[in-house]
Amino acid sequence: MLNSDQKSFEQFVREQQGPLRRFLLNLSDDATLSDDLAQEAFLKAWVALPRFSRRAKMSTWLFRIAYNCWLDNRKEVARRGVERADEAERLRVEADHTYNSDDSYRNQQLMLALDRLNESERTPLLLFYMEDKSVREIAEIMALDRSVVKMRLSRGRTHLKENLLTLGYER
Repeated sequence: MLNSDQKSFEQFVREQQGPLRRFLLNLSDDATLSDDLAQEAFLKAWVALPRFSRRAKMSTWLFRIAYNCWLDNRKEVARRGVERADEAERLRVEADHTYNSDDSYRNQQLMLALDRLNESERTPLLLFYMEDKSVREIAEIMALDRSVVKMRLSRGRTHLKENLLTLGYER
């Protein structure tokens, strides 16, 4: 893979496309944006492939690139003064009009509770629970010390539980 073998990279893209897009969708709450960011991350990874040093797993390296793309997009949006839509209201309306089953309703409550977390707590939770990344990998993706990741996971779990209780979540 390190010699920029196109077929190997294409296989890597096929393997990582779903998890990467899901991660970016959970961060951005925008399917189109998450697809664009995933494409940008894969392109940047392809260009930087000769410099990949194997200090981390290749998937961790890719998620770090994608996370940086997402952060850059947030900065650009803020710089232009574009405000983020009220995601909680959008999800509530979607839940009222689209979802009927109890499982879907509970999933919506979870997504609302996650959305209420700040980015520094939501991102590690998403990486740990939805993308099965280890604390070490999350630390590399987010450029944080492992102890900080553990603290954010702990605080994120606590705040997520509080948010779920506020929303009336029942097991």
